[in-house]
Amino acid sequence: MEPLEPSTEIVEEKAEAATKRRGRTWLFATIMGVALLAVGLFTFFIAVSRTKPQTPQPRLTADDLEQQKYDAKQQENEQLKAAQLRNDAFLVRKDEDTTLQLNNLMKDLQTQDGIPLRAADPKQTRLEEETIAGVIRDPQPVAET
Repeated sequence: MEPLEPSTEIVEEKAEAATKRRGRTWLFATIMGVALLAVGLFTFFIAVSRTKPQTPQPRLTADDLEQQKYDAKQQENEQLKAAQLRNDAFLVRKDEDTTLQLNNLMKDLQTQDGIPLRAADPKQTRLEEETIAGVIRDPQPVAET
């Protein structure tokens, strides 16, 4: 028998495989470049659309600045005054006369001799004074029980 000779052949790589890889790389790079350009343009248009045209503001004179300060103080004073009126427990209006109501309450505290009743203890006196003040502040009819 004859010894078998190894057969070795030299096979060259096909050129198609190398060009496919190179073509895919260029295609991928092109797509990524277009996408990056699109994102950049989108960002640019958004940034431009959000900016408003700047209108030059006239320079304020010293009188204008002083007037603005005065107006700000006036507005602050009005807000403080309104807050104080809201928080006041008792508000006397110009057209309201509470003396008649007060006199009627004082008559109820006097005896037939004309001498006012004195409460024996200071707590009772304070409670009566607070009750009178409460009626003057909030004149609502009280339901008898």
